[in-house]
Amino acid sequence: MKIERSGFKLVLRHSPGCFWMLALFFVAIAGIFVLGPLGLFSNRDEVPALGNLLSFGMGCIGVAAGIYIWRSAPFTTVVIDRLKSTVQIQRGWLFTKSQVEYTWRDIAWIFLAETQDSEGDWIYRIEMNVQSGECVPLFEVWVMGKAEYESAVRAIHDFGCGASEPLALRSKQ
Repeated sequence: MKIERSGFKLVLRHSPGCFWMLALFFVAIAGIFVLGPLGLFSNRDEVPALGNLLSFGMGCIGVAAGIYIWRSAPFTTVVIDRLKSTVQIQRGWLFTKSQVEYTWRDIAWIFLAETQDSEGDWIYRIEMNVQSGECVPLFEVWVMGKAEYESAVRAIHDFGCGASEPLALRSKQ
C-alpha cells in the first residue's frame, strides 16, 4: 500500500499484484488446455474425443477461476479530501472503473476489520461504517499484514475528517 499526503488530500493506493499474478497463472496454464483441443496440440487427432472434451472443459474452468480471482482483486485508490470533506473510493480493473464518494457526515468510523481465514490465521482489511449502518470495505482484499493496514488507519485518523470521532482504530471479529 502506498500512502501519499499532499496539502489537503490523503491518497491511499493498493494494488494486489500477487493476486493478479495468480490469476495470470490460472489463465495462461488453463488457456493451453482450452486451445489444445482446438488445434494447439499436434496430436489432438490421436486423443479420444472424450479426452479433448475434458481438456477443453477443465481448461475453461481454469480460465474462469483466473478471471474470478482477477475480478475480485481490483486496484483501489482512496482519496480523503479535507477541503471537500469527502472520502472517495475508486476501484478499477483492466477495462472497468467504479467510483463512490462519501461525505464526512455519512461516515460513522473507519476501522481495521479482522477475521480468521480457513486455516485459522488472522487477516485484515480497512472498512468504513456509514451512518446508514452499511459496512463499506475501503480495500476489497483481505491481507495477513496487520502493521501496514494499522499504519494506514492511523494516517487516516491523524489526517482527520472534521467530525467528532469518525476515524477510530477499532477491530471487529
